[in-house]
Amino acid sequence: MADNTPIIVYTAECIGNAANCLYPNEVKITDAVSAKLAFATDMVCARYKNNYRNTANFEVANALPGDCDNGHSDEPADWVTPEDIADLFADVSYVLHYSRHHMKPKGEKSARPRFHIVFLIDPEQDADRYTALKQRQRHGRRPVPVRHGRSPGHLSPRHDYPECLSG
Repeated sequence: MADNTPIIVYTAECIGNAANCLYPNEVKITDAVSAKLAFATDMVCARYKNNYRNTANFEVANALPGDCDNGHSDEPADWVTPEDIADLFADVSYVLHYSRHHMKPKGEKSARPRFHIVFLIDPEQDADRYTALKQRQRHGRRPVPVRHGRSPGHLSPRHDYPECLSG
């Protein structure tokens, strides 16, 4: 990671439980080892009151998650790669990890690069501003097909493909 400020995420005590809302474990991502620890379990990118994931409980986030499934085109030349992210976001600290569907068919889409990105942001304490930031990132000055969850309570499930890259 280019910046010395850690990206902070919060992990669950369980894996794959869609009904879970508790994320009590703070993980400071500073390198590939801590990133793999963070992405080995279900996690969220914000701290919540009493560790209970709910928009009303949003306290703070210094991490902005995004997904790149390359669903915008079936042409390999149009797909975004981790190298493209490194070039486009050379001045931004982030960690990137591959999706469990990376280079595998998904639905009716062929195998292609699929990955998740967590960007370092200035700490945000307002849920509405955090949600707006997600929308600006999606439609901002760097047109990359990266999707963000709509609410500040977006959950990222554990990933079986924990190779991590950082910028």
